[in-house]
Amino acid sequence: MKTRSIALLASAALIASISQASAEIVDVTYTGKVAGLNDPNQLIGSNLAVGQSFVATYVFDTSLGDVFSSSNENYAFGGGGTSAPGLANPLLSASVTIGGSSITLPTLTGGGIQAINVSSGSNQYAAAIRFVPNAINDIFTASIIHSGGGGTIPASITTPFTYTVGVGDIGTGQIVLESSNGFGYWYDNAVLDASLTSETLAVPAIPEPPTWTMMLVGLVGFGFIAFRRRKPSMSFAAA
Repeated sequence: MKTRSIALLASAALIASISQASAEIVDVTYTGKVAGLNDPNQLIGSNLAVGQSFVATYVFDTSLGDVFSSSNENYAFGGGGTSAPGLANPLLSASVTIGGSSITLPTLTGGGIQAINVSSGSNQYAAAIRFVPNAINDIFTASIIHSGGGGTIPASITTPFTYTVGVGDIGTGQIVLESSNGFGYWYDNAVLDASLTSETLAVPAIPEPPTWTMMLVGLVGFGFIAFRRRKPSMSFAAA
């Protein structure tokens, strides 16, 4: 009975974790074209050129880090290189593809996502950061900004949407690789600018009901097998 109860509890926990993950984890993708490039040592990548396609993808857990939520502003940020270095990093992963080729990103220490829509303007912003004190500050950002009222950029970081950069909007992607001389002076080793045309925020799909059923049956079946295996041992001990 105890094993079967554990299996049922595990099943309930599984459903709860799926619901929680679906509400908090988001995929954010920005698209555009490379608008400027200064990378003489090919630190960002080789064979890059102005005019190539640019795609930046971020995966965030919006429950982690310094979190704020309201009707017109939402954000989650934390980790090394942010204003909340001691809090958990909400950035789960990031990737950049230029001209159809993936760019190798360093180990990232921090990140954040922010959305604002107020009378003075609106914006969506995402960042991935690699920060080593007094040594390295690599930043991978993407943002769409609308200055002044009338902007329709969503203020949500959890509700799915697709937004196309329009009149009055500025969409900018940037890769900046910086290093320090150890005395507080930072200098750019490489810079890539992108002109963005769209942003898509998506929530990972929840498993279909048949998938849930198979997972639950598997857990209950495992508990039943464990129960059957324990029963002969108990009888043998009694004999």
